[in-house]
Amino acid sequence: MNRESAHCAGCINCWRASGRGVGTRKPRTITRNLVGKRLTGSSEGSSSRFVRGFLSASLLFCTGSMAVLGSICDGLRGDYLTLSIKSVLNGFISIAFASTLGIGVAFSALPVFAYQGSTSLLATQLNSIMSNSMMNEMTATGGILFIGIGISSLLEINIIRVGSFLLALVFAPLISY
Repeated sequence: MNRESAHCAGCINCWRASGRGVGTRKPRTITRNLVGKRLTGSSEGSSSRFVRGFLSASLLFCTGSMAVLGSICDGLRGDYLTLSIKSVLNGFISIAFASTLGIGVAFSALPVFAYQGSTSLLATQLNSIMSNSMMNEMTATGGILFIGIGISSLLEINIIRVGSFLLALVFAPLISY
């Protein structure tokens, strides 16, 4: 195992050991319940079609691994390929969502734009302090997470909650520093 592979494995294991207990899935549920309650007066299933469509699509499109990794790649390298692929996938998903949840799905583009745009701008600012070795480690860790997406979503070999490992991208540059 070479040094770079050890760094990737190390940062994923650091996150698993230190942050797995934080519960990265809980904020999604809390956000959905709070916003649903704020907009409709209840957190149960009595919410309007617009709000359900808006919340469901916004949370799905903003919390995926490709949203984070694509925005970071765009900000650090100017590589928007991942965001392009994500946008095509989101387009097809939004058509299916809109058929059942209505026009609220279209309005979910606003928080997605704000989220991905702010993440890209933040990554652009971090570009000045990141060395090439730090970016290589982060890219390699992101590649491992993409393999996890492929195994979990596309091949359906095993269920891997890749979103739980997103903060490993924070450890990657720190380990190589």
